[in-house]
Amino acid sequence: MKLKDELKTLKVFTDPISDNLIKNRVYDTLVWNIKKATYYKRFFYSFSIILLILNATIPIINQLNNYSIWVTIISSIGFVITSILTLINFKDVWYRYRVTSEIIKSECMKLNCKIGEYENDDREKMFLNKFEHILSDERNLWINSRFNNQDKENLEEVRDGE
Repeated sequence: MKLKDELKTLKVFTDPISDNLIKNRVYDTLVWNIKKATYYKRFFYSFSIILLILNATIPIINQLNNYSIWVTIISSIGFVITSILTLINFKDVWYRYRVTSEIIKSECMKLNCKIGEYENDDREKMFLNKFEHILSDERNLWINSRFNNQDKENLEEVRDGE
């Protein structure tokens, strides 16, 4: 599904939510996550395809006489692209954004259909609590993937106001 088409379908998940504050927060979060997932997916595939092509040309150029400098240049470019892919973790970030948006969509459908834990009258409050918990879990995954233990402790102290 194209990004534009997917963004058009988000109202299906959020329109039935009666509280405008919750509705807008969920909608904006879904838009953010889907756009980011698409962005990182495109970068991952673009860099991976370029890397594949570069690596495939190395043996070919290596067989040609007097072109050894090109092998070095292409290998260096391939190394830089591999390093970028490893440093930024495009695939992992893309996956994390996508999973978060799909979990939120699932919870929205449960809320809208009034099933499971959303059968009672205060279902939107329960949904908001679950929604914020999902975002908190995603944030913790991000922190764990980006920072070492000392950095995490410093972030927790800042968050806790110490």
